[in-house]
Amino acid sequence: MDFLTRVTRHLRDAQAEDPTPMVKGRDVVILGGGDTGNDCAGSCVRLGAKSVMQLEMMPRPPVARTEQNSWPQWPKTLKTDYGQEEAAGIWGADPRIYETTIKEVLTENGHITKVRTAAVRPSGKAGFGVEMVRKQPPAWRPARSWCIIFPLGTECGRMRVLLCTA
Repeated sequence: MDFLTRVTRHLRDAQAEDPTPMVKGRDVVILGGGDTGNDCAGSCVRLGAKSVMQLEMMPRPPVARTEQNSWPQWPKTLKTDYGQEEAAGIWGADPRIYETTIKEVLTENGHITKVRTAAVRPSGKAGFGVEMVRKQPPAWRPARSWCIIFPLGTECGRMRVLLCTA
């Protein structure tokens, strides 16, 4: 399911499928960040999500440039965009959880009952794709009504709903 496309279609055409039931009253987990993850966070807030948690595998960026990231390089600093700001305005905290990913999802009768997250850290090895090393044992997060969204980013320009409970 293409989540952001559904949201936009419904905004432009009230007769189009309403994406609200996908997230309204649910605990939403967004796997990943960037612009697409931020758009998902903002959309989920506006569609009435019970909570929004945005998992980022990478460490939290510094607030200011470091010596290793001087001008004229692109600033690799913490950026908080409208989606995270809206979530923080409602729930009192930035929805991003850094150095964390989903390890496992448990279901019962087709419904997500638990999401197992794992704290991770970059291994420090160079190359395409960062090898992640487990930092702590995985932790279970019990769920009543989860929706897990995987933002594929600008390469595909889509955001897929990976799993939703009813």
